[in-house]
Amino acid sequence: MSSLSQNSFPYISLDLAVAATAATITFITLFKFNWIEGNIGFIISDYFSKIRRNAGPFMVPDSNEVKDQIFRLAILRGREHCHDAILTNIIPMKDQVGGHIAAGNPMLRVSTSSSSVFVLKPLHVDVRGFREMAFYEAIQSAIYFGEENDAISDSYPYTIKQRCSENELKALRALSSFIPEYFGVIVRPNKSSIPPLMTSYLVLSDLTSSFRHPCIIDLKVGKRTYEPDAPLRKVESQTRKYPHQEIFGFRICGMTIYGKRGDDGDTKAFCQKIDKRFGQSLDDEKSLRETFLTFFKLDERAGDPNDADGIRVRVLANVLEQMIVIRQSFLDCNNSLALYATSILILYEGDDEFVSPEAYKLKLIDFAHVRRHPGNDWNYMYGLESLIKIYRSLLFEVEDTFRLYSDLAVDPKASKLILSSL
Repeated sequence: MSSLSQNSFPYISLDLAVAATAATITFITLFKFNWIEGNIGFIISDYFSKIRRNAGPFMVPDSNEVKDQIFRLAILRGREHCHDAILTNIIPMKDQVGGHIAAGNPMLRVSTSSSSVFVLKPLHVDVRGFREMAFYEAIQSAIYFGEENDAISDSYPYTIKQRCSENELKALRALSSFIPEYFGVIVRPNKSSIPPLMTSYLVLSDLTSSFRHPCIIDLKVGKRTYEPDAPLRKVESQTRKYPHQEIFGFRICGMTIYGKRGDDGDTKAFCQKIDKRFGQSLDDEKSLRETFLTFFKLDERAGDPNDADGIRVRVLANVLEQMIVIRQSFLDCNNSLALYATSILILYEGDDEFVSPEAYKLKLIDFAHVRRHPGNDWNYMYGLESLIKIYRSLLFEVEDTFRLYSDLAVDPKASKLILSSL
């Protein structure tokens, strides 16, 4: 009996040791679970925990399974909004400005039988394509869950949510008002390739659809448009091509202007397109200001408040107002995301004879390089502040424009907002 008892102790000790070890692991795991903000229902992999605490790409796949889940969600969303039965006309996007054509594919414009219009933006075949798609899905997930912390854990949107902190979700919800509407992803053959290859496209709202002849400018915002961990070759290339980006905090990537030529008043007779090479040549504030005056067609003295000149002054004022709103409602409260290589796209009606239902549009586009970043996004903020400063000075520079804007603004609070932001 004694021998049996003595021989039993080692096994009892081993059991106690295993139990103690298990309890310790459980405690550490639970501590980790509670410590990582935003994890509801599951403990995320060490990889995602690490990139959440530190700066890094906002959304990268930690496994093929996660990548497939997010892609499947985007495809399902695309089929719901843009299935084959309603695709009646697909043509190249003639109003595309700035940017570059992924894999040699242009953006496409899709007219549907229901008269709604989409654009198809080709996704890069590398990780940049996934990151932009996942960013748009993260926006949808943030909207879907709202302020609630609990949800069905096996739903596809939850795959996104569990990879975002609550601060990130709040920032995404704030940003959602300033981006084009997103309708998922579709996959279709690229007929320009031989043999035809399947190409994935983001389905986005066509920002030009409410204009007859849209004037468009693409502004790449930020002192640096390359990510902090970009290869040295990329850094040197960007610095060499865009030496003034760090000074002004933005550059003009492209611009389209419609206007009148001669006495016939035919806006089709005058369409000026400016590419990124022109933007590279603008090396001082004076040339930038002159370019903006040309874009808003204010390089001549503004006339009567009710004529085309007066309308364009109001467009400039409304664009300035929207930039201030973006700064106040998103950038000032964002302490978790950094926007690299993101553009501001500005549009307004260039046909003076056409009354557009919308005076202007301003949206943020291009999200393949969004990163997690603790604190304010000073890089992007610098560029936006620089634009606000220049646009405000242009508004005051044109004779009587601020009085004009104060009297005729679409939003009566706008002039007060501009003054209060000084």
